[in-house]
Amino acid sequence: MTGAGSATVAFGLEDGFGGSIVDSDSDGSPEYYLPFKNPTVDELSVDNALQRERDPGDVEADGSLAQNFEGGISISGELAEPPKWHELVFNDGGTGFTTGRMPSGTFFFGVDYLDGTAEWAAEQAVTTDVTVNWQQGQPPTVDWTLIYGNASSNMSITPSNIQTPGISDIYAFHGLDLTIDGTTVSKLQSASLSIPTNARFHRDADRHPTDAVIGSVDTTLTTDAIFTGPSNFEAALGGTTPATMLSEVSGSMTFTNGNGTALTYNLGGMKPNNYSWNQLIDNDNDLQDPVEWHVSSLGVT
Repeated sequence: MTGAGSATVAFGLEDGFGGSIVDSDSDGSPEYYLPFKNPTVDELSVDNALQRERDPGDVEADGSLAQNFEGGISISGELAEPPKWHELVFNDGGTGFTTGRMPSGTFFFGVDYLDGTAEWAAEQAVTTDVTVNWQQGQPPTVDWTLIYGNASSNMSITPSNIQTPGISDIYAFHGLDLTIDGTTVSKLQSASLSIPTNARFHRDADRHPTDAVIGSVDTTLTTDAIFTGPSNFEAALGGTTPATMLSEVSGSMTFTNGNGTALTYNLGGMKPNNYSWNQLIDNDNDLQDPVEWHVSSLGVT
């Protein structure tokens, strides 16, 4: 940024891979969205995968040849309504997962610098990983990672009328209800829902991809709470001693914002993969028992 208020961040949903930006209300203008409140762009990059070309009698390369074109985006910010980014994560109508294609979007990153305007448009962007984070006393945040297959440089900002969350749209930390096996997790200190889509491009005889598909979605939920009893330990064991098979439980992670709007991640087929005690002997800190849960099905409402 070359000065406060000089940056632009927005995305639009593509009508098919690499297609035009969706005009969902058919008013003649495509819709653009700011994904989060207080956004931070942690990575915006492009990789030409150059290959050096050499001759046997020369110590230096004769030149470099461009291979596949691919870029990376990493953006984070505070969870807020509406979570339109869900439509680039959940490939089954924005609420769940299914085999096949991944939805794609175009991202627009702009800056008004001292002598003009520059925009980086990242097209054919698909989600590879996303994590929803909650920490006691802090606004819930989202870390979003994508790859993209095409780009353009512009001298003006493309998006207009960017839909931006308001203050009451933010999901505050005190609006969370995390339940596991029908019981609310008490004295929760932190929780992270990791959703790797492992999306990948399909390519042919072109530097740019032609399609994108979903990979293995191995969702995990990590919780850390002040110790209130042996229930998590016994869940990790499958009883009071290690069981041959662990039982599956279900859970939900519900956020409610200042408008009363609820956002729920429904967690199915949960089993504890890792469990531990931290700070057992520490007069200045409480005993905590973090758990890493495998989640075999995930949906959002």
